[in-house]
Amino acid sequence: MSILALIFIMGNSAKEALVWKVLGKLGMQPGRQHSIFGDPKKVVTEEFVRRGYLIYKPVPRSSPVEYEFFWGPRAHVESSKLKVMHFVARVRNRCSKDWPCNYDWDSDDDAEVESFLNSGARGYSAP
Repeated sequence: MSILALIFIMGNSAKEALVWKVLGKLGMQPGRQHSIFGDPKKVVTEEFVRRGYLIYKPVPRSSPVEYEFFWGPRAHVESSKLKVMHFVARVRNRCSKDWPCNYDWDSDDDAEVESFLNSGARGYSAP
């Protein structure tokens, strides 16, 4: 969920270097074995991509070649921008009214997101 949240917050894509900077703060670094996830780079760039949670592709016209992540089709089916907002609000313990309102929402999310932004509720309680 952390990677999906980062992609969302960054405007629907996140460069690989930024993803690793954020994951590094969570104790996951490429090339270094993690006690739970094993090889984080393999999990993120291969396993999550293979399962459809992430799209991983080169940034056009970048030299040297840089890569970026996008939400994959499975992430769109199993999650939503609203769920990601709830996750981030819960992790950061911030009120939903603190969110900027300049995101490019999918039309299906509009009513739910508007309700969330106006609710003043903190965090997310799973149904």
